[in-house]
Amino acid sequence: MHVKVQPMHTIIFYAHLAAVALILLLYAMRTLFILTNKTGVLERYSKVTTIPERIIAVLLVTTGIYLITQLPKVNAFMIIKLLFVVGAIPLAMIAYRKKIRTLAVASLVLLIGAFGLARISKRESARGVFAGREALDGRELFTAACSQCHGVDGKAGIAGASDLSVTVLNESGLLQVISDGKGSMPGYDDILDENQRAAVAAYVRTLKR
Repeated sequence: MHVKVQPMHTIIFYAHLAAVALILLLYAMRTLFILTNKTGVLERYSKVTTIPERIIAVLLVTTGIYLITQLPKVNAFMIIKLLFVVGAIPLAMIAYRKKIRTLAVASLVLLIGAFGLARISKRESARGVFAGREALDGRELFTAACSQCHGVDGKAGIAGASDLSVTVLNESGLLQVISDGKGSMPGYDDILDENQRAAVAAYVRTLKR
């Protein structure tokens, strides 16, 4: 039986997503306890979660830095995102240790904002790549931007991109994903016109093994 081995960057991407979800949950709980003056509960919670939180925070930052280094171009949104995350973690530690409500809320807002910026970053990068392009050649359009995450053969899997060589989607399904986006991939409905999106979908079908 053949077992497919995921590329390392795909594994790191999903580890990053897991770290994001966990750190947001842990910080949200701490912030809730501070805002509701549940000091006793917060102290017990802290004893159990402090070490795991630190490990997850390190995982979050290191995987995030790795993923940024895999991008062909780093724009201002990605730099701001990284600064938000790096700033939020020590801010949270101070807030939770000294039980400062405003700092706890600020840290949580910074983290949430950081992940919103990541999606904006992808959209703006795509908009810049496609600006002024009127081509209807699916391969040209795919190579211009989609290959940054999917690779020229559709198999790269950078930043969690799907392996297009094994997709089960038909042209209609591909067109919907290209238009609306999926997961960390932004939609291109306001970046490419209908004919361009259809051309990309048709080309992606040719990548299937």
